[in-house]
Amino acid sequence: MHSIERESMYIAASMKIDRGMNEHEKNVYRAYAKSYYRRNRIRMKLFTDMDVSRNCTDVYFHDPTFIPYFKMNRHEISVIEGVQLADYLNGLAPDCWVWIAVKDEGSQAVDDMNAARLANIGITQLDRSKLRHSYVWIGHKQEDGTYEVLYEQCSPEAINVNEECLKSVSPHTFTMTSQGALSGNSLASIVIDGIEYSSNQRGINMVTYTPSLQLLESNVVDSFVTMYLPNALYRAVPPIRVHPHAWVDRASICHAGGEWEGIAYTNCLEALEFHYVHRGHRVFELDFELTSDGELVARHDWSELLYGHLKQQRPEGVQPGQPMTHEQFRSTPILGRFTPLTAHDVMAFLHKYTDAYLVTDTKHFDMETVRVQFQKLVQSTESYDDNVLSRIVPQLYREEMYDVVEQVHSFPSYIYTLYQTDSSDAEVVEFVQGKPILAVAMTPQRYNRKLGDALHRNGVRTFLHTVNVKAELEELIDLGADGFYTDRLDSYSIKEIVQRKRVATETKLSVIYDLLSHRFGNEAMLLVPSLQYIRDPLMIDAMIMAVSNANDLQEWLTNMDQIINMI
Repeated sequence: MHSIERESMYIAASMKIDRGMNEHEKNVYRAYAKSYYRRNRIRMKLFTDMDVSRNCTDVYFHDPTFIPYFKMNRHEISVIEGVQLADYLNGLAPDCWVWIAVKDEGSQAVDDMNAARLANIGITQLDRSKLRHSYVWIGHKQEDGTYEVLYEQCSPEAINVNEECLKSVSPHTFTMTSQGALSGNSLASIVIDGIEYSSNQRGINMVTYTPSLQLLESNVVDSFVTMYLPNALYRAVPPIRVHPHAWVDRASICHAGGEWEGIAYTNCLEALEFHYVHRGHRVFELDFELTSDGELVARHDWSELLYGHLKQQRPEGVQPGQPMTHEQFRSTPILGRFTPLTAHDVMAFLHKYTDAYLVTDTKHFDMETVRVQFQKLVQSTESYDDNVLSRIVPQLYREEMYDVVEQVHSFPSYIYTLYQTDSSDAEVVEFVQGKPILAVAMTPQRYNRKLGDALHRNGVRTFLHTVNVKAELEELIDLGADGFYTDRLDSYSIKEIVQRKRVATETKLSVIYDLLSHRFGNEAMLLVPSLQYIRDPLMIDAMIMAVSNANDLQEWLTNMDQIINMI
């Protein structure tokens, strides 16, 4: 499994028969796949559970019969691991015997390159001009590595062969039948010493005999779609790739769906659509609450203040501070005319926009409420492919929340947000280590440069909330912040500012390295700790000055430690 990238999808070899599994067997497999993902961060799937037309994730698989489905949906197919037929035949020991019979269609995958390789072995009549033909080949490997071809025939009619047809004596009695699709039936039979060894599957059915081991082996190559032996590992790359972790590279998260008609916290459909289409946002944070009848909906809270803020009347019979029913929520417009969102509506939005991500703000830290909220969230994705579920990023408020959410579903990534915890900086850094927590979110007041640097050293980004002024955003980037929650700033502006600042920082860091190399020699680079996590322009300017003034490398290292502690 080392060849399979994390956060990709894997269809196990045993799943070639998934279309014949009953529902209980499928449920058992899905439970196993869930635990497997927790251990390896590779998502195992049944092919029948996939919507290939909407897939946005690299898929690894063994069954070559899946190849046409992926190709029809514009996936690029490559072979990660496997043995080609020509390599297998060349690798057999001298004195081996080989019997080949084609069933149905055996030459679609025999392109010019493969035809040339097979011809060098002695298989000369099998190529794309012989589609759906019957074909039989018998060879005996010689001491010099070549094959003595004892029999070869290709025909649109059925072919029947036995040992009496050979030019030399066979070590076994045998009968062979090949029926390509043009013969009216499809069959590949290789009976040796009265025992059927052929797999009788589409393509090249093959039996080999190794006299030194007294070993008969059966193999099949589905040469309609591949020239590789069974258990090769294929990768299907979709035309549009959306990695579950890609959201963290975007510098902005649209807070509460984005401001709508000058009002924040609407969490309404129109706000999502507007900020996706016109403001370029792809990562959306939404608030979630449970209705009185246990359904999950996008709403900040049930307070009287929010009713007034959203220009809503509290439904009759609903007590102050108490939740509405699901039906009451759906029939109470935002600002009098805009669409409130249930969890199912949010998943429909993610299904429609395959590059959009959802960051959850569920607020509660009662762990039973957390469990129910995320159970409802996962259930709301059941009508859609895993691509929707993989683009949900839960926000964690307490350390214990991570295990509770993981028990419901192992999400590809998380954000640890600090507004409900009093953990120290050191405790925050320790908690995120070794977990798929890609970012820590906090207010600008909670943020400090040392915390940001410590998180960067552990590969974790920092996102600050909520920032709606460009000047403030620029100041925070200078302190090392990576991204921002915003109500109204467009994604393009934020990305431009972040990239401009990042290029300036990287340029200055390269100046430090060049100066060190120039003043103290290339060997100095081996002694210099990585500076890539440093973002503060004042610190970088001070370090450049320190290089110029230092008499030797050790003096510069001492000065650098002082600079880090002072700024």
